Amino acid sequence: MTPRSPLRRLAIAAGVIFAATTAPAFAADVTITPPAGGGVVINGPVSMPGVPGSAVQSDKVVCAANGGALGPCPANYGATGATGATGATGPAGATGATGATGPAGATGGTGPVGPMGPAGPIGPAGVQGPVGAQGPAGPTGPTGATGAGQAVFFGHSAWDIPTLLTRYIGVGSIDDSEAKVAVPLPIGGTIGGLRVFQSGTAGSGNSWTYTLFVNGSAVGAVSCSISGNAATTCSSAGTVAVSAGDRVALRVAPSSLPSTGRAAGWSFTITSP
Repeated sequence: MTPRSPLRRLAIAAGVIFAATTAPAFAADVTITPPAGGGVVINGPVSMPGVPGSAVQSDKVVCAANGGALGPCPANYGATGATGATGATGPAGATGATGATGPAGATGGTGPVGPMGPAGPIGPAGVQGPVGAQGPAGPTGPTGATGAGQAVFFGHSAWDIPTLLTRYIGVGSIDDSEAKVAVPLPIGGTIGGLRVFQSGTAGSGNSWTYTLFVNGSAVGAVSCSISGNAATTCSSAGTVAVSAGDRVALRVAPSSLPSTGRAAGWSFTITSP
């Protein structure tokens, strides 16, 4: 069926066409009333030129069947129904080409200073700089305590040592009397470090023993011996306290029968407080 023809205008148009074919046209409505159970049949094309210019109708819409019969349109014909629900979103389209880079924006304000980072590793030592100018001399410090003084005392026999008799050696002499060769000490302190040198060995099984004498008395702690075919020196680690003016000499005593033709020199230190 095809809608869009109001029943009243269709009847008027049919009457006009019928009147035009049977008699001269007059300006009046034409009404066709078919008998009960009958109808009006128009063969041929139907033209209603006045419909397009007429007012729009929304009620009593007429529909035509395929055979040409006219009648009211179904109730669901007419006004547009409510908008249906929105369909599902379609798949996203392909990403478009990247647009041109826009101009750079203005530089923003400086942000706050961040926290200090951890200290980095120590770098390599730099090149040594030039030596600076010498600074002024500092003040003189206080005088220190007086240190211990030390003197060296020495002597020599000047002659060969007898091989059978005990003798005493002074600074440059040898005699059988200690009093004849003893010399006074210029300072007091502690005698130590006795050393004796002999011009040759004592020989196999023989020896000479050297002992310090102070004021005519032997100091056994300060004594040493040279013996055999190899040694020509001896020393003592013993010590003895002395005073300025004390007399000293070195006694030499043979054992068995030492070799002849031997002279001896000696030395020791005096450490003063």
